[in-house]
Parts: sequence; C-alpha cells; structure tokens
Amino acid sequence: SPSVVYNESGVFSTTLTVTNSVGSNTTTKETYVNISPENADMPAPYIQNFESVEFPTFENNTHLNWTVSEAEDQTWKRTTEASSPNFSPIDNGVNRASFRIKSSNFNALAEKHILITPGIDLSNTSSPVRAYFDLAYSRKNGNSKDKLKIYASDNCGRTWTIRFDKETDQLVTNGGGNDYFDEPDERKWMQFDINLNSYARKNNVMLKFEFSGENGNWLYIDNFIVC
Repeated sequence: SPSVVYNESGVFSTTLTVTNSVGSNTTTKETYVNISPENADMPAPYIQNFESVEFPTFENNTHLNWTVSEAEDQTWKRTTEASSPNFSPIDNGVNRASFRIKSSNFNALAEKHILITPGIDLSNTSSPVRAYFDLAYSRKNGNSKDKLKIYASDNCGRTWTIRFDKETDQLVTNGGGNDYFDEPDERKWMQFDINLNSYARKNNVMLKFEFSGENGNWLYIDNFIVC
C-alpha cells in the first residue's frame, strides 16, 4: 500500500490515483489529513467556544485546528443559531455560536461522524483533570437512535480510549419527551464532563467526538474546556 511522509504539522489535501490495464482513476480529498505536532502547543486550561468564524481550521494558526472527518452526509458544522447560556463563562460572557450535527439528515446510517481536538498539553496539571462541554439535545420521536462517544489519546491518535458513551435518552437535556427543536433556548442546555485524571501530566492529549444515529434532532455542543 502507498505511504506518505509529512515532515511538518498542518492540514493537507491528499490525492490517490489507481491504475490498471483499463485506465486510471484519481480522487482528491481536500483538508483530509491533519498532522499534529509531536508536542502540543495548547496548554491547559484549554478553551474552545466556537466563536471564531474560522473554526474548525485556522489558516495562520494550524496548531489550533480541529479535525472534522469527511462524510457522505452533512456532518459537524458551526452555527450561530444557538449557543449555551455560559455554564462556564468564556470571553467575558460573549457567546453567540456553537457546533452541531443532526442524524435525520443522514443517508449513510452506519457512518460515524468524527470531530477531533488539537493536541492539548496537560503536563502542568495534576488530578483531578476534566473536560467540560455544554450540550443541548432532545429526542425527536420514538424512532430517534443517536449516540455520542468521546475518546482520548495521548499518542497522537494511534490508539484511543473511550471516556464517554451515551445514547439518545442519556443525552436529552430537555427533561425528557419528544421535542423537535432547531434553536434550543437556555433551558435546554446542560453541562457534561469527562474524567481525564489518567492523562494528568501528559504533554499531548487529544479528544475525539464520534456521533452516529438516525431520525434525531440537532445535537449541539458549546464551551469545551479542559482543565
């Protein structure tokens, strides 16, 4: 199989050409490969509130980049249609944006939609260490089957350990019941946290959000913090 060596960190496009006796076919995927630096440039406490219009990729500050996997369907995207009521105030209370995904838009139901943080330097931390994020979600109907998993890695994503695993009814933040919403108000947000104690004093920790499902509402995340 072909191999490519990247000598510096950043986000790169990739092209694959396959040739046989009949001819050749070439496929190019833009911003497909995200190479993290060996040592993370983002010290704890790390904060991402999705306010920048550049998010998730920052042309002049690639160490800030989050990775969104390519998908057949509409995947994770930034929005200014909803934001959390600031359970953990950021940027002097300014909070106009969030990140969201909706499984009822999916055609490829088995597809996993991936969102990966940049490397975060936790070498100056000691237990307890947590990742916090605000979430808004409700079950759309009795056929909603959504799942959110979050993994952590301290070896640049070569291996991942699951730290958070919740399905539809465990994710609801509206108190229960079916509730179709596009723009959740402040009453429909909750803060969740992830135990990262085993990653204290590690110098390059990444987290991976993995969403899959069908017939679901928008799921929103906001105010992601590691400290």
